[in-house]
Amino acid sequence: MHDQAIRAFASGPASAAAARRWSRGVTEGWGVPTTGDLVDLVVSELITNAVVHAGGLVQVALDLDDDSITVSVTDAGTGMVARRRRDTDALGGRGLQIIEALASAWGARSCPDRGKTVWATVRLQSGG
Repeated sequence: MHDQAIRAFASGPASAAAARRWSRGVTEGWGVPTTGDLVDLVVSELITNAVVHAGGLVQVALDLDDDSITVSVTDAGTGMVARRRRDTDALGGRGLQIIEALASAWGARSCPDRGKTVWATVRLQSGG
């Protein structure tokens, strides 16, 4: 089985919430609602990073395979992602730590003429 859903979001304060609503609809449509909460959180973290650090139009893709959903977020930013050192007093900077905790794998790749894509794979939970 392989399904894919792609949508673009304008960069702004409401984009993370809009992307979460969209991803929830997609995962429920695919019949994997028990994994949907994890996917929503991954989508939220990745799109927030794109909005904060790159701006512009952000494309979110969800790819469903037999045992996982991969979330990919493409933005126009030229800088690559970097995991920050943990600072317990900082208000932000924990996005990639959250991704590492939730995803079975994640990474980033440069996209010629388009910026970069950051992706994370969430394993499907049994019963979902």
